[in-house]
Amino acid sequence: MGLFEPGWKNKDKAKALKWISKHRGSDMIDAIISSEDKDIKKAATDQFIKQINSPDRSLITSCMYKIFEKADDDTKSALLNETSDQVLLGRLAKYERSSKIRREIVGKIRDQGILRELASHGLESAAELITDQDIIFEMLTDSSFIKDIELLSEWTKNRNRLRPIGQVFAEMVADRLEEPDKLLEALKKTPYDHIAFICALKIQRDKIADLKDIVSDNSYSNLARIGAVRAIRDENDLSYLADNEDLPHSVRTAAAEQIKTPEIRKRYCDRFGTHDWKKIDSIHHDAGDRDYVDHIYECIYCGKKKTEEETYVY
Repeated sequence: MGLFEPGWKNKDKAKALKWISKHRGSDMIDAIISSEDKDIKKAATDQFIKQINSPDRSLITSCMYKIFEKADDDTKSALLNETSDQVLLGRLAKYERSSKIRREIVGKIRDQGILRELASHGLESAAELITDQDIIFEMLTDSSFIKDIELLSEWTKNRNRLRPIGQVFAEMVADRLEEPDKLLEALKKTPYDHIAFICALKIQRDKIADLKDIVSDNSYSNLARIGAVRAIRDENDLSYLADNEDLPHSVRTAAAEQIKTPEIRKRYCDRFGTHDWKKIDSIHHDAGDRDYVDHIYECIYCGKKKTEEETYVY
């Protein structure tokens, strides 16, 4: 062993272990991270664990950051088993590179404010644990809730190509909003059409309000009213809304589109352009190097037909 090398590097394992037993805190960091000897690494980890809940939080926090930057997953898991410091866990979650360990860290966080902060930076495992009604309401109604997406997994990044990331996270928590007043307000204020639909379904399921009355209430946005229409299944109610000339055209159209009984639906096909076309034939007209095709469609509700032309060049 060199003159100035730490005792854990002593080639005599017994002396190395004895040195570890007499040292604390930051002296253990290099042994935990760098030792290739499993016994030395475990002894150093165990020694650090003895101080992990020390009153000197600044020292422990600093040491944990350094260890988590380079340690293996097993060592990180062992340390995580010994701490419930919510602030420390929140900070570790934000900077941890391993998605497996990050999820393990988040699983130990109970502080809803810390979970909110992590979720606002795109950490989906944090969003999955949010139960606070005010935070959920914020996620459903504030399109700027996600401050950045630095913590997103590839899975969520791929989903984000299809719809706004704020909506993706809102969908994760929407079913947990239970307070009736907040549900009604979320329906009124959400910028996301699918969240409006989810809120409307819960309002209907929990018998908080009559959706037909909500659709007729002009204090709700068109997005909210259409969301409510999509949750209505009674075709008599849908027909009533489609016929209500006091409602916006888009809301009446949405109501007509929800009707599936042909005898009722066909009344609205021409009025709202809500035909449902099915191809019934294709007629080919060959002309040398071209093939002209007439595709014939028929509305499955009212029977109206239309033709769409297509040309193939050979």
